[in-house]
Amino acid sequence: MTPHDAEADARVYHGLGQAIRSVAPADLSDSGKPHGARVTAGITVYRNNVRAAYLRVLQDTFPVIHRLVGEEFFRYLAHEYFHTHSPSGPLVARYGDKLPEFLRSFEPAAGLPYLPDVARLELAWLGSYHAAEADCMELERFFALLREDPETNALQLHPSVRLVKSPFPIHTIWLHNKSGSADKLRLPEAGECVVVKRPAHRVFTEIISETVWAVLIALQQGKTFSAAITTAIEDNDEAATADIIRKIATMNVITAVLHTD
Repeated sequence: MTPHDAEADARVYHGLGQAIRSVAPADLSDSGKPHGARVTAGITVYRNNVRAAYLRVLQDTFPVIHRLVGEEFFRYLAHEYFHTHSPSGPLVARYGDKLPEFLRSFEPAAGLPYLPDVARLELAWLGSYHAAEADCMELERFFALLREDPETNALQLHPSVRLVKSPFPIHTIWLHNKSGSADKLRLPEAGECVVVKRPAHRVFTEIISETVWAVLIALQQGKTFSAAITTAIEDNDEAATADIIRKIATMNVITAVLHTD
């Protein structure tokens, strides 16, 4: 293949991609090009197949959002999302990454203000599911290393750990709809902090306190354990510190203790 042929092919594929993503009808019937009507029909069929495939991707990624808004609204939502954030990368599984951001400004969904954070939780679940494997630290090893020098030890979280905080009770909403329960949902008045993790072969979700969430966030940012505790507890409360240590130790989220300078 000559460079000229390669450039011509690239232009064709680029034009085809634009036609598939475009909102405008693909109509070449009056263009004067040979087989224009046939090409138009082919592009339309391919466009519909591609969009249907990406609709299925969104449904698979956000089953709770789909259940919350219903089939018809979800299709409309997926259509608008496609034209706002059309696929731009080879990883189909990442197609829905910007849906939480999209939902925040999607006026038809303004009456469901918790939707963006529920979408964040669903993305966290998917990210945890696909995260790398790692062995969690045993309790005895955890406490032994922590006693050595908490001032210079930074705890490394399991690669699957995802942390989501919301002013809405998103975990309660998500779990109720994920299970498909027909029971009446009773929502707590406060928001929820959620940890998503996959210490073995199954993804677990858990509501945690705001202080534990703050410590885990600080550890993710590379802070030492002592600095992370200080971030969450300002008055050096020993009882609260002990509670946080016990909670984190039993959560199966620590893989190593890193020694920092």
